[in-house]
Amino acid sequence: MTFFTLELDCEPFNASFPRPTLSKSIGNGVEFLNRHLSAKLFHDKESMHPLLEFLKVHCHKGKNMMLNDRIQNLNSLQRVLRKAEEYLVTLPAETPYAEFEHKFQEIGLERGWTLIYYPYTEEKRRLRHFHAEIEEILYSKVENEEHLCVLNDRNKPILFTMARLDRVKNLTGLVEWYGKNPKLRELVNLVVVGGDRRKESKDLEEKAEMKKKLELIEKYKLNGQFRWISSQMNRVRNGELYRYICDTKGAFVQPALYEAFGLTVVEAMTCGLPTFATCKGGPAEIIVHGKSGFNIDPYHGDQAAEILIDFFEKCKTDPSHWTNISEGGLKRIEEKYTWQIYSERLLTLTGVYGFWKHVSNLDRRESRRYLEMFYAMLHLFMKLDKALYLRTESESNIRRA
Repeated sequence: MTFFTLELDCEPFNASFPRPTLSKSIGNGVEFLNRHLSAKLFHDKESMHPLLEFLKVHCHKGKNMMLNDRIQNLNSLQRVLRKAEEYLVTLPAETPYAEFEHKFQEIGLERGWTLIYYPYTEEKRRLRHFHAEIEEILYSKVENEEHLCVLNDRNKPILFTMARLDRVKNLTGLVEWYGKNPKLRELVNLVVVGGDRRKESKDLEEKAEMKKKLELIEKYKLNGQFRWISSQMNRVRNGELYRYICDTKGAFVQPALYEAFGLTVVEAMTCGLPTFATCKGGPAEIIVHGKSGFNIDPYHGDQAAEILIDFFEKCKTDPSHWTNISEGGLKRIEEKYTWQIYSERLLTLTGVYGFWKHVSNLDRRESRRYLEMFYAMLHLFMKLDKALYLRTESESNIRRA
């Protein structure tokens, strides 16, 4: 038996954080910290330097996401933002970003300021220049390292999922639900985006999931009704991929054994895609079952498959059913989970950390210890999870032998 030692260092919590003194701040700690931070950040012009630096460090694979080299100081940032606002008010609200992307880049603003996920019904915003690429990914008869298996019937709706190929994400579980249910296979095609077959994985868990998925493809003879696509990193195109799945009158499935929040659930619903998501974790709060989507139990795959079948059969006889669930999801997101609402809450939290090191007296050593504590906890739990997984696999192999 393997024993693990967990040591927690709580000293960082004793650092000199501001402390509320008014009773009205009780239960509103984040709001209190946000006001304190804002007071420091916007005290005078010089205090806004952290904001400029914070925007400049947003990069992905070496490409700036918020500001480019044309903006070097606060004066230019303020001038550019005023200029951008003056320009945007002259444009129709539905103007696609692609039409003014070059102009924004010329003045120093990159595409990180724009939204990626929006309803499929907003036709003038649709990124149709991606459709040829999306159709190649979904329907090409070529099988290679990027996509495996083919879809023979393009007229069927697509049951779609996208996640990391981890055991907890349960993508192989979904493949098995689909493979063993003839009625579900008759109604829809299944498309799974997850894992990267373009390179050899060094992760034992991912390799095991890949092996299992290949075995399921062979066991249930899925070629013709199933498509396995390697992970897709173009987030802008992924936004249009959700909307393209809407065009097929398909649905999104998030079958995780547990999901803390469910970002892909929000993304899919924001695009108007009817969504079926795990009842274990955050998605259970996002979806109102039967109105804005459907909750499914990942530990009862047969029942989950029946919920999917019931939905697609109703849609087949009454197309308005698909529309009602789609609109219900959009309404739920608009009320509770729009990026405006979500970002106001999330950025308040991330802002407390992201700006804190610039505008507070928090000791750097303490902040490092604080982060190291959580990193150590994460590493420990991942190590424990893999140990348990390998032990379970070993015991299963022994029993089979």
